[in-house]
Amino acid sequence: MKILHMADCHLDAVMEQHLPSRMAKTRRRELLLTFSSAIAIGEREGVALVLLAGDLFDTPTPSAGAVRYVLDCIAAHSAMQFILIEGNHDAGALKDLTLPENLTLVPAHATATLCFGDINIHAGGFGITDEQLSALPCPAGAKNIFLLHGTLGTGYSSEREEILSRTVLEQKSIDYLALGHYHTHTAIRLAQGTLVCYAGTPEGRGFDETGKCGVILYDTETKAAEFIVTATRTLHDITVDVTGSVTLPEIERRVEEAILGIPAEDMVRLTLCGEVEEHYLKEPEQIGALLEGRFFFARVKDSIRLHLRADRYRNDISLRGEFVRRVLRDTSLSEEDRERVLSFGLRALEGELPEEAAYEAERGRTT
Repeated sequence: MKILHMADCHLDAVMEQHLPSRMAKTRRRELLLTFSSAIAIGEREGVALVLLAGDLFDTPTPSAGAVRYVLDCIAAHSAMQFILIEGNHDAGALKDLTLPENLTLVPAHATATLCFGDINIHAGGFGITDEQLSALPCPAGAKNIFLLHGTLGTGYSSEREEILSRTVLEQKSIDYLALGHYHTHTAIRLAQGTLVCYAGTPEGRGFDETGKCGVILYDTETKAAEFIVTATRTLHDITVDVTGSVTLPEIERRVEEAILGIPAEDMVRLTLCGEVEEHYLKEPEQIGALLEGRFFFARVKDSIRLHLRADRYRNDISLRGEFVRRVLRDTSLSEEDRERVLSFGLRALEGELPEEAAYEAERGRTT
């Protein structure tokens, strides 16, 4: 039998923490489409069973439209059976609703065993205890697959609700352990050789979910697990060290090298770091303009530190020395603001005064 293992879809997530509302709305639709596309992949691959390992929705109160879309999608694939366990985010999301005949729901803190010929699916919602986990049977001569939502650990569930006791699981004869909760696809082996897979999220939502995202296709006969990429967009969190750069064009060249080959439909967060000489003028807007229109979404953070040679000006009897001393004495300035003020001031004293409007806007934010 072929099984599709999917987890942590977090459908109907708000997604407005880092995105403009229009883009957030687009991304919410794309999460739903990725869910539908993943099921379509399962149908093409001849999947008989879909395991949804928790956090299908982002909250216990998803919108009626998102719920209807999901249930309609499941009902439309009546040849496949679906088993959904509740996660820590979506417990109660489908409570009191009429579910499709091909969908079995296992609530948080509950367990169930479902049999499909010689294949047993032992499912437990988020927060099951070690005692509940121990009680799940593993009959001899059957293929035993566990479907759980939590973190595999050496502790006990009484210590942290999300802990799934590795000690308990290693005492059982398990062919495949399908997990949710950890958003990065990860495969490990237990002591007795059991394959354990976190499916990861099928579509990255934030820049803590970068890289390839997808689902797992598991074959009960060969015991092979194949990771299949499903994400509409890949998220890239890139850091560019500009140490040694003297001019803004040099920094731009380093950025160009770092983003080379990233598809236009992807999302990019770019952090500039390193140390440059004190005359550098912080202009993240200029790098932002370089990325504008290149990707679906791009954000720039300027974390460049200035190599401020304040000591050589401390006793300098000059306008520059007086300026530096005043800025260094100003306790109301944060370290970042101090660097910014010194950057503008020293550039101005060197005759490289920035455009007046930009200067006034920056001055208004830092004084």
